[in-house]
Amino acid sequence: MSRLVLLAMLAAAASAQQRQALLIGNDAYPKWPLKNPVNDARAMDKALRDTGFHTDLVINGKLRDVERAIDRFVAALHAGDVAVFYYAGHGVQLSGDNYLVPVDFDAKDEADAKYATYPISRVQERMEGTGTQLNLLILDACRNNPFKSSRAAGGGLGAMNAGRGTLIAFATGPGKVADDNPKTGNGLFTGHVVEALRQPGLTLDQIFNRVRERVDTDSGHQQTPWSVTSVIGEFRFRPGAAETEAASTSNTATPPPADTAPRQVAPPPADLAKLREDLFKLGVRGDTVRNSLQSLQNQLAAKGQNLRVDMQRAASLMNGYLEGASNALKSQDGAAAGDFMQKAERQIEVLEKFLHL
Repeated sequence: MSRLVLLAMLAAAASAQQRQALLIGNDAYPKWPLKNPVNDARAMDKALRDTGFHTDLVINGKLRDVERAIDRFVAALHAGDVAVFYYAGHGVQLSGDNYLVPVDFDAKDEADAKYATYPISRVQERMEGTGTQLNLLILDACRNNPFKSSRAAGGGLGAMNAGRGTLIAFATGPGKVADDNPKTGNGLFTGHVVEALRQPGLTLDQIFNRVRERVDTDSGHQQTPWSVTSVIGEFRFRPGAAETEAASTSNTATPPPADTAPRQVAPPPADLAKLREDLFKLGVRGDTVRNSLQSLQNQLAAKGQNLRVDMQRAASLMNGYLEGASNALKSQDGAAAGDFMQKAERQIEVLEKFLHL
């Protein structure tokens, strides 16, 4: 197959793939108003449109508005698409499950609340059922939960599992609450997500690692974003400079002179192979820790309790370091991978001791 034919096939595949996003911002709650969710949704809407997404923006949606918007969104998704669901507003955890709260919420108890809200797991399942290549759920819905019930968590959302090709990003850790940041125009988490989306060349892992680090710092370590991912491969909202240059020169017939082409010295294959083997073992330990934390979190949520903040932070750091090691190995950077793996192992050891593993 000639290079030109291959390039044409890749271009056709890229043009067939659609970027679709649904954004919901709710802050006009009659009893529990918030300041920034509408601003956050609008800022995310612009940031995603600037990167080629077709967006549907819902402001202060009632339950029926939310249901109809999600129906439209799912109907527009096709196999191979990239889909983003963003929500800012109140969220509630009921019996271990997470729900989005519309502005017309008026339930009296937990039984009513489940019918007056929209389950986040249902959004995820419907997105994953369309055959999309990539699903992103970005949830700035971890603000303080004012809806009291006998079995509801005291605040924040619970942990969730990501299906293949899905990344779920929370504004803070399971069972914790996020800052609405009322003194500024955007919530702390969404403000940093929008900022990261403007940067060219960042992968999903790099975006949410950067957001996690900056929110944690800006909040004085009181808010640490949490993400769970089963994404295969890499995705960039904006191409990097190197990718743009490669695309602009891909059709040229004359390669650069051999003596002027940049050369990179890769680590010995054996070293990289050993690092990959070690990272796989660390990943297995990390999966065991995550599963145990999920089980513990569910048990605590049933009692209206939350996981210790230091353990949430350790788990978030572990995830970030493991992602960093994986990205470094993809880039053939053995030194960076080894550094990330050492940091990840330290967090894993802390968590294993806490969980008695």
